[in-house]
Amino acid sequence: MRTMFLLILIFSCDFSTNLPKQKAYFAPEFKTPEYDNVSLDCGYTFYKNLEATIKDFKNCNYEISYENFNAKIFINQIVFSESMDKVINVFNLKINENLKYSDQVIESDFFDPERRIYSKLYSFIGNSPSNIQFYLTNKIDKFLTGSLFFETKPNYDSLYPNINYIKNDIKKMVSSFKWVDE
Repeated sequence: MRTMFLLILIFSCDFSTNLPKQKAYFAPEFKTPEYDNVSLDCGYTFYKNLEATIKDFKNCNYEISYENFNAKIFINQIVFSESMDKVINVFNLKINENLKYSDQVIESDFFDPERRIYSKLYSFIGNSPSNIQFYLTNKIDKFLTGSLFFETKPNYDSLYPNINYIKNDIKKMVSSFKWVDE
């Protein structure tokens, strides 16, 4: 009888440890993106997500705004008379400045010599001010930069789904990019 009582007592006890609940972040749901070809009278075209809008267009510098994410991609067209190496060095200084706030950076390249498209994209992991920075060039006389910023305090964990979604849009933009005057 004692043995039976001990067995019932052992199997009825819950030996699991109760842990405090982790902080959770809202898991957003994304629509499948639809793209449209954009021509801004700047000497190039690209595909842009229909969910994003182009704002504050001045001298081929503008914002691609994602209002539902409180995010903007700032696009700047750089006109230069110096060598391409000097322009890339200035861009790299911006990258190094942003690195101070990130834990890691992932670089990816896109080259299409036939269309004269050369691009480098930097994804910053961590609470950096800009989560993605990239450039596009023809390696002769054209150079565009892009930087993704959120209008909120940087929190990489909570922004990650949005960063990833917009990163895919940036990749679509780069892969569809065409210089129209070449």
